[in-house]
Amino acid sequence: SLRRDHLHILETGGWMGRTGERFLREMPQDAELLVCELEPERAQECITRLNKVVNYKRWVVVQGDILELLIRLPDHSVDFAFVDDNHNAEHVDHEVTLLMPKMTVGGIICFHDVFGAYNLQRVVEKYGGYCLDLPALGSSGGLGIIQVRESTRDV
Repeated sequence: SLRRDHLHILETGGWMGRTGERFLREMPQDAELLVCELEPERAQECITRLNKVVNYKRWVVVQGDILELLIRLPDHSVDFAFVDDNHNAEHVDHEVTLLMPKMTVGGIICFHDVFGAYNLQRVVEKYGGYCLDLPALGSSGGLGIIQVRESTRDV
């Protein structure tokens, strides 16, 4: 597997910055966090929240379309991705197709809200992943997990 000297984390759909804040607080000191949020107001909220975490870790919030960002990212540059933006199955499938070559071998892709209203299990399973039906806090819940293997990149 291709490994670099530090961890690269990608969050798609920063919403209000709470998940990014948690990543920033828990990730290793030399890791890097990249958050992509489509909505300008939400991207600014992410920036405001992450600015309050004083731990000298590297992070950036990009306001824009994750599909466009994924096209520009270098291959094998993401170790962990948390997919939590547009929950439409067709969009998520397209996103994973673009994300796969960007992942390191052995990297992890996690999906939020795979059960309930969004029903994303088939997308996760298509790429060799598994879904955990965790308690829903609203109309959806659960977690999808894919560990990227060389063989799953070309699905």
